[in-house]
Amino acid sequence: MTEQQNASPPQPNGDAPRCLIDLIVSEDGMQAAISGRVDPCVERQALQVYITSLLRERGLKFGLSPQDMRRAIEQLLAGQEVKDLVIARGTPPGTPQDAQIEVLMGLPEQRTWKQNENGHVDFRDRGAWPVAEEGQPIAVLHPAVPGSIGRNVFGQDVVPPMPRLLRLKKGKGVDLQQDGTVVVATVRGLLNRPEEEKFEVLQVLEIRGDVDFNVGHVDFPGVVKVSGGVLPDFRVRAHTLECETLENRSRVEVSGDLKVNGGIMGADVVAGGKVRARYVRQSRITCGGDCQVDNEIVSSVVNSNGKVMVTSAEGRIVNCQIAGVKGVSTGDLISSGKSNASVRLGVALEFEQKIAAMKRQIEGLAREREQLNEMLIGQANELSSIEEELRGILAALGDPAQNAQRENLMTQVQMIKPLRDTLKEGLAQGRQRQTDIVYESQRLTEKVAQMEALLPAGAIWLDVRGLAEAGCEIRTPRASLILDQNRKSFSAREREIKDKLTGTSTFVIILGNLRASA
Repeated sequence: MTEQQNASPPQPNGDAPRCLIDLIVSEDGMQAAISGRVDPCVERQALQVYITSLLRERGLKFGLSPQDMRRAIEQLLAGQEVKDLVIARGTPPGTPQDAQIEVLMGLPEQRTWKQNENGHVDFRDRGAWPVAEEGQPIAVLHPAVPGSIGRNVFGQDVVPPMPRLLRLKKGKGVDLQQDGTVVVATVRGLLNRPEEEKFEVLQVLEIRGDVDFNVGHVDFPGVVKVSGGVLPDFRVRAHTLECETLENRSRVEVSGDLKVNGGIMGADVVAGGKVRARYVRQSRITCGGDCQVDNEIVSSVVNSNGKVMVTSAEGRIVNCQIAGVKGVSTGDLISSGKSNASVRLGVALEFEQKIAAMKRQIEGLAREREQLNEMLIGQANELSSIEEELRGILAALGDPAQNAQRENLMTQVQMIKPLRDTLKEGLAQGRQRQTDIVYESQRLTEKVAQMEALLPAGAIWLDVRGLAEAGCEIRTPRASLILDQNRKSFSAREREIKDKLTGTSTFVIILGNLRASA
């Protein structure tokens, strides 16, 4: 227990018996204890009066234990020294319960690889896909429960922290029921959870053969599986796509993942999730997740919010413009011809600007909440006064002595009631807005934290397992370097260097030995 108030009150003048007693209150005000001793000649009544005055002087009003008080007095009168004997305990605030989303069925990413009859794992089989039936409940929101208000030994309220709020969001193929707390499938299809609060049911489209003239363009809001390739000049829009090849001038737009079992050749790809292929040539790829290629990326432009990885031992990147927010890994990095190969690591300047804008938005919400709170306090006080006035008028109406004033009193009631109803409605709307502000602030704060995790200087690497040729350019958010000679097997990253005299910082790209984890 940390001593907060421990000075003894003034002792009686003259030769009166002495009471050397300290009152110690914890820093959080949730506990108070007595320490000390008294002269043997002190009488019970005098000691009781002394301790009572000490408690009153220190402002203790709540949680006093008569039993512990008596025990302290008995020990003191018996000539014992009391040390940290707790005589008052506050009531701690109740722990709030964060909102929880209970998923009532499996998700695709929860499938696990199965073992065959010989006990070996078959990495081609991850079990059945979780299919939701029409009308089937998918998820349930258990709302947040605020913690109860506590009270310290001074009688002051101790407010618990605000619980984390969640709200279910309606995706494709689902409906929200029971005041938005239950997600129900409206179609038969594959369950997907693209966001923490959002669910959708995606129907699967299987195409036997190629996407060609017999099929036409594909625009489907679910999972598309093509046993052949996407032929030149054809377009596929879907949630996820799996196919054999993407051929010249084909275009793919998926909100989820793209898996190409063969190669991407001269295609234009935009994916919200991961991209995987055996090789990539003369293509343009933009993806929200990792871009993983087995053999090579040649004469292409790749922008990934995850990692760009060429995984085979002899894999290579040739004459490409590569950007990997979380890093780039390859065998060889080759630069030849008119345009040099370029590798960009980490986030762009626009990313940092977006974080700053979100922080300003959070600050604005905090100011709005503070102003709204002041307004609601005023409205609540005004409503309390009006209701008190209304109760007085209604009491007068029930008094026979006020019959002469009945018409006047009824007129007052008719005037006051609409004002009271307006104030009640305003309070309800204001409190709902307070809840909305807390919810929006929590989501923005979490998003900022996720984005800032990608920012630290030096956290993102380029790993070259083989050879990087002279002329290759390495860029980071704050520095750049063009290799002036061939370099074998290395890792590169950005580093901040501070001038000891001026305190100013500069950023450079350093090359070192290949990391063991590369």
